[in-house]
Amino acid sequence: MENLVYLPVDKDVEESPTLVETLQREMDPTGLYKIWPKDPLPEGEYAVIEYTPNALNIQIWDFSIQPKAAGK
Repeated sequence: MENLVYLPVDKDVEESPTLVETLQREMDPTGLYKIWPKDPLPEGEYAVIEYTPNALNIQIWDFSIQPKAAGK
């Protein structure tokens, strides 16, 4: 998780990353994994980022958590 603060005067962005502890299960020996957060995430926008150190291999999956509609 990362909080971004946009500074109004000079338009800079302050980043404040927070790693979320996850659990994982290998679903297939070809490299397919299921991952999920150890604790529930609050409402908001998130991204899972997979990267390989010292390599140009970055993959990003974004998602959001929204409140359930009333009556459902």
